[in-house]
Amino acid sequence: MITRKTIIRPADTTAYSVGDVINANGVTVPIVLDLGESALEPWLLYSHVISSNPAETPAIDMYFYSDSFTIAADNAAFSPSDSENANSFLGKISHSAWTAFANNKISSAKPDAPIEINPLTTSSRIYLVLVAASAYTPLSGEEITVKADIQR
Repeated sequence: MITRKTIIRPADTTAYSVGDVINANGVTVPIVLDLGESALEPWLLYSHVISSNPAETPAIDMYFYSDSFTIAADNAAFSPSDSENANSFLGKISHSAWTAFANNKISSAKPDAPIEINPLTTSSRIYLVLVAASAYTPLSGEEITVKADIQR
């Protein structure tokens, strides 16, 4: 199964620092990925990031959680609580290698460590936070699509 979500960054070119949240304008909750029927069995996750910015190739970390929580707004430091990390952190996927993809760029990556979800403790949604793992200057209104491939 494949699930995807596109966010549109704010209309600015304010550079990101390492550790900054990348999200839509004014949004202070993680990106929601709907798993549908896939949540009925344990699964592994692979991911892809597509950016409308063909000139930049930032390193981006994707942090996955089983529950939603309030996060910093776009371009502010990501700082989940100890409780959020202990109770709902699922895993991380790091994206650092990019290739041309039509007029965009794409990065595909596997989890840093296997991400297996227990369907008895997870809803049919997972929550994703994009975090800059390197400094980069975005396009104004840059579109970022995250895509998750679910393998059973």
